[in-house]
Amino acid sequence: MKGKGSLVLSVVFCAVLVRAAETPESVRSSSELAFSGAQPYKASQYVSLRGDVDLRGWAVVSEGSSFVSVNLNGNADVSSLDGQIRSNHAPVSQHASLFLGPNQSYVSQSVNVNVTVSLYKNGRYVGSAPVSGSVRVSGWRNGNSLNLSGRGPVTGSVFVRDEETQARTKGEELEGGPVRPVR
Repeated sequence: MKGKGSLVLSVVFCAVLVRAAETPESVRSSSELAFSGAQPYKASQYVSLRGDVDLRGWAVVSEGSSFVSVNLNGNADVSSLDGQIRSNHAPVSQHASLFLGPNQSYVSQSVNVNVTVSLYKNGRYVGSAPVSGSVRVSGWRNGNSLNLSGRGPVTGSVFVRDEETQARTKGEELEGGPVRPVR
């Protein structure tokens, strides 16, 4: 009985030694065979965004009022640092309340801007991202109206998948033919 136990232990020990002696190449080869139907991994990345917002608006100044409420409209032009990912003049609408003294004719104030922009790479939609910043708007009072405009920086970031994964998700075609949608 003692001989059988040591024989089994010897066989198990030899199997462990053979498995440990496999080279990294043989392990990689066996894993490639096991996953031959799998799609290759494509990296996704966070992309920093930077750009400018232009705002314009006008408001009616009520007699004796110290505050003016105004809707500012304009466009955001945002791009990645390498310029490959861009927004296409994304519309911006921002409400602001400004202090205006009784004899004050010029106004200048910072307005916080928060807007979500659609982003494109090579004409293809890659996602949307919030961008924010502070825009200084200023303008002159003319009678009971106030015209304002300003331009300022905005920043943000977006998580972008590579183009092939993006196309697979949407079932679109890339150069070289159609791709299967990922489920």
